[in-house]
Amino acid sequence: MGNQEVDGQRRRILLGSLALGLSAGAGCCGLAAAAEPLRPLTPSRPPLPRRSIHSMSGPVWINGQVARPQMVIGPDDHLETGHDAQLIARIGDDALLLRAGTELQLGAALGARSFFRLVSGAMLAVFGPRDTALALQTPTATVGIRGTGVYAVAGADQSYVCTCYGKVRLDTAGAAPVGQNLVTKHHGAARYVLAQPRQGRRIFKAPLAGHTDAELVLLESLLGRKPPFSRAVTGPPRK
Repeated sequence: MGNQEVDGQRRRILLGSLALGLSAGAGCCGLAAAAEPLRPLTPSRPPLPRRSIHSMSGPVWINGQVARPQMVIGPDDHLETGHDAQLIARIGDDALLLRAGTELQLGAALGARSFFRLVSGAMLAVFGPRDTALALQTPTATVGIRGTGVYAVAGADQSYVCTCYGKVRLDTAGAAPVGQNLVTKHHGAARYVLAQPRQGRRIFKAPLAGHTDAELVLLESLLGRKPPFSRAVTGPPRK
């Protein structure tokens, strides 16, 4: 037998052995490999942040800059609305409506919102469930929130806080705070919170005012949710 024939037989034996090896490998792990989805060769891009601003009218500023519809509101941004202005926005699992002449400072700890400081003006907000309470602060009150709907009007001498539904802890601001645990299903816990005591008290019951169920329904709808009350009353703000 010539050298060329020997080399040809060796080549055929080698190729046959490789084929058997590949078949055996497919038998032991080929099924698992086929069941495993293909992975992209390059890392996938993180999802784009959702649009924050639902609607606005009049002058609105975010961190001192004129707000634009495509802006994304961050966890520690500063928001302001001018005269005759309004802002409706979604921020993560929360949504808010700022009335005219409102200043709101968002606060973050470890990248998560830890407080809303309502410096002035009025805000209606719905908050998603959370493990750690978020503090809604006004000049005279602090509201501990884990997931509820709240309407607040900030004043230097007196604040108005309506717990629209859910549970909150309402405390007076400043030294020696005095507080109340409030639970309601439908606007049953509106309070005035005073800067200075009156007849030895700083928290008083208040009437329902300044916001509507229709606005709460709108805010919750931005988050794909519905408020817990069964009916939605439309119309002008309650007096």
